[in-house]
Amino acid sequence: MGRSEKEWGHDALEFKPERWLPPNPPRSKHVAFSLGKRACIGKRYAIPVLKTILIHCIRDYEIIAEPNENLEFKVDVALKAINGHLIRVKRRQ
Repeated sequence: MGRSEKEWGHDALEFKPERWLPPNPPRSKHVAFSLGKRACIGKRYAIPVLKTILIHCIRDYEIIAEPNENLEFKVDVALKAINGHLIRVKRRQ
């Protein structure tokens, strides 16, 4: 589905992050799991498992970010800080 010309157009194989921006975002935010009757049977299991893993990481580690009023972002595959941003991860005691 990620390479479907029917879904993405003639340039389906090109990397274009702007496809996810309004006014034409994809029909589903979980496109990798597919849609409809033939959707991935593990979707309802995988998402809660990922949330559980994230909760355990947050419980075991402290994420510390330095204050920065001049923080600027650019839109990419993920939102990225243009000037960099220091984040430290420290094991909780």
